[in-house]
Amino acid sequence: MLFRSIVLMYTGSILGAGFASGREIWQFFGVFGDEGIWGVLIVGCLFILTGLMTCFIAKKKISCQMGEIIVPFDGEWGSKIISGFMAFVLYGVPVIMSAAAGALFKQQFNLSPYLGGGLMIIAVTITVIGGIDRISSVFKIMMPLLLMVILYIAFRMILGGIEASTTTETINTGPLTKNWFVSAILYFSYNVLAIIPIVGTSINHSKSDVHGILGTVLGGVIVATLAFVILLALLKDRNFSQSMALPMLGYSAKFGMMEGLIYSAILLLAMYGSATGNYYGFTTRIKDDKNKKKKIIAFAVMGYVLSFIGFKNVVAYMFPIMGYIGLLIILMLMLNFFKIAVWRK
Repeated sequence: MLFRSIVLMYTGSILGAGFASGREIWQFFGVFGDEGIWGVLIVGCLFILTGLMTCFIAKKKISCQMGEIIVPFDGEWGSKIISGFMAFVLYGVPVIMSAAAGALFKQQFNLSPYLGGGLMIIAVTITVIGGIDRISSVFKIMMPLLLMVILYIAFRMILGGIEASTTTETINTGPLTKNWFVSAILYFSYNVLAIIPIVGTSINHSKSDVHGILGTVLGGVIVATLAFVILLALLKDRNFSQSMALPMLGYSAKFGMMEGLIYSAILLLAMYGSATGNYYGFTTRIKDDKNKKKKIIAFAVMGYVLSFIGFKNVVAYMFPIMGYIGLLIILMLMLNFFKIAVWRK
């Protein structure tokens, strides 16, 4: 696997509906104004450092299993508990992305949300069943297009190609993210849950260690840069950004109907990418046997049934909760890194 493939998979696992729509960036950074910029810079550094630690551990243990990468103490029970918990969290992301796809189908096209969520789950399942090679191939085609369109809309906003709205909204922080620094840490900690299985698998399937490390570092840089550009765009009209559930989609629609339709398609791609990366991480927990594909399909169907929840409330409540839980995962990952790199010397 070349480093370019690792970069695209890394990026795609994070660029979900919340990120590409601007909802996450606004909720975790934009509501704090200029202070949010510092939050993005901190998150970028943490993505890179955590990715490198994951590379080191996965390579030393020659393992892609989340429990073995994360847990710093010996004993199968600890690894199984953490691995099971991680699988549960990762399983929640495709459920959320399916719900987001359903909401987008209803809002933008006036079609049944059941159709949107169902198509999302089907596409994700077919891709994941094909394994890491199929995921890599899909991301090679999808991610460059996604990045170009997001940057195009964001730079049009930054350069002043849109009139300020007359909307007056009270800009409120999330109920669980009252401080810009805490908000940045929570954003990082719940996103890193998707990165660990992707990086762990990539480093053990890369053409060389250099390709694995470069892909991980560049992936973190791209995610942070894209978040920074979107944040600058959203700060151009704070009241409008606060008023919209999907701010970037709202801005794109202001440029014209075609731009709105194109960005809707891009949002669907972003949902698909994030759901695929996370669902693949979940399926690494399923035992490799002749029934694995059937189990993947069964869990996907269950996810579809669970998918009809409020997307805006998920970003405000569920994501920060996942972030607090993710802090424990990060702490154990760090301990495991120091245990392998320092204490065993």
